[in-house]
Formats: sequence, structure tokens, C-alpha cells
Amino acid sequence: MGLLDTLQSVKNEGFDAKNDKVNQSQRLEPGNYPVRLKSAQAGQSKAGRDQIAIALEVVSGENKDRQELIFVSFDDELPPFVLEKNGRILLKIAAMVCCRSFIKRRWETIQNGINDCAQ
Repeated sequence: MGLLDTLQSVKNEGFDAKNDKVNQSQRLEPGNYPVRLKSAQAGQSKAGRDQIAIALEVVSGENKDRQELIFVSFDDELPPFVLEKNGRILLKIAAMVCCRSFIKRRWETIQNGINDCAQ
């Protein structure tokens, strides 16, 4: 799509250049979407916490090509409920990308880590 086509598309969507914000919410509505794992990268947040950044991309339907970024951290200073939620997110994504053998081999280590954090 070229520049003129892009501008026309934005205009047709109802964007009001005088009143609307440039950065409109790009969040997906709650629901189930067919996605692919685009990337997973270990790094640090701006606050200096170790984290994993996971990028998912919707592969079909109305939201095709939309991306969702998920950041999970297992920093010791986080509250136990956050650590548990992040553990569930990581296990869900691992199961989604068919890492069942990884989950099976590492389940005891993961479970012990979650239990230690909850104490």
C-alpha cells in the first residue's frame, strides 16, 4: 500500500486529524485468536528487571497480522501472585508451541520455583 492509499484508508476509518490522538489503542479485544510465536527474547526491563519479551502474531481472521507483546518477569521482588501468573503465561505459551517435552522435563524445576516464590 502506498502513501496515498494509506492516507485514504486512515481517512475512511474516520480519523479526525484535528481531534483524534495519533496513538490509538492497538490492543486486541478479549477472545481467542490463532497466533504464531514470532519471537521470544530474554532481556531487561527499563527498571532493570530480568524479563522475557514474547511477540505473538495473529495469523488469520479480522485481526490478521496484528501483534501482541507479552513481557514476563520472575524477579524475586515481584509479589507471589504476579510470579504465579507469569509462570502460567509462560507454560501456556510453551504448550501452544508444542514444547510438551520441555514442559515435561522441566516441570519439577518450574513447580519448585513457583512454590519457592509463593512462600
